Amino acid sequence: MDTSTPVDDTDSHESQEEIEMKIDKPALSFTGKLKELTLSKKKKIYVKAKKIKFKGKVPDLVDGYVDIYIKHGKHKEKKRVYISSNGIWNKRITFDQNGTWRVKFVFYNKNGKKIDTLGSYKVKIDTHKPEFTNLPMILHKHSGDVVWFEAKDDKYLKKFKVYFNGRHIIIYPKKKAKNGQVVRGEYVLPHMSPGVYVMKVKVYDKARNTTSQNVQIVIQ
Repeated sequence: MDTSTPVDDTDSHESQEEIEMKIDKPALSFTGKLKELTLSKKKKIYVKAKKIKFKGKVPDLVDGYVDIYIKHGKHKEKKRVYISSNGIWNKRITFDQNGTWRVKFVFYNKNGKKIDTLGSYKVKIDTHKPEFTNLPMILHKHSGDVVWFEAKDDKYLKKFKVYFNGRHIIIYPKKKAKNGQVVRGEYVLPHMSPGVYVMKVKVYDKARNTTSQNVQIVIQ
């Protein structure tokens, strides 16, 4: 008897191919956010998109401009964007290499006088997906048994997400997984009637790159 359950893998927090980052105003403390992550001088922000759209609204600097400095190793570049008559500015920047970039914003008024500087901030571009190292396609189990799976990432593996029987659960590795280290996640099967079910397991790295795999679970 086939009692396979459709897998709902909807994830409202998936990153898009292009990230949008809002910067409200020039200030010494940065309040803009990228999804649930805050740009910080002390920490790297991991991004899977190579395109980031920076934008803001600064009514006090109408007709001024923003210089955006980006640096990656020996590569240095400056992008200038002018602030409109209603105080709005935005600039789309393509980061053409994986790795850590530094980004700095310098704000000027319409007379060319420097008003404030934000940064520099560390942005980690990571487009490589994590991979499973151990996850069978079919498993024969009983209710209450443990299903375990292993994965690795070239940079920083963050979490697993299991979709099963109409529900999903997030599982964090017991140890930090960096630079290709293999880590394990475990899921305890709930009480189920005998039959064949489908489980989807997703693995995420810190930049939100993800890989998924379906597993057929035969409950005996």
